[in-house]
Amino acid sequence: MATGMLIEFNEMDEKRYERVNELLALYQNPPKGLLFHSAGPIANGWRVFDIWESKEAFDQFLKERLQTALQQAGITGRPARQEFFPIHNVYAPQPNVLTKIGAAAAHR
Repeated sequence: MATGMLIEFNEMDEKRYERVNELLALYQNPPKGLLFHSAGPIANGWRVFDIWESKEAFDQFLKERLQTALQQAGITGRPARQEFFPIHNVYAPQPNVLTKIGAAAAHR
């Protein structure tokens, strides 16, 4: 079953988020098992919401790529919040709009 992941970082801002993506070459080399990624600012930092094939797929990405990229971007603390939950349903009435939102559209 697909797994939802919600992570909040107090140390992260847009500049650091973009640096992490650059270090990961996220758009050129998407993580295996990542189905959906979204991110944006919150009052005290940055929130990421992903959908993964499994929690194990995320854990592998974290171990093999993400931890190093976070450290290189200056994110040294643990997330302020981290949750995983089973995805029961995904509904996107206008899926074509998703490709036009944010940085992903600029990297196509």
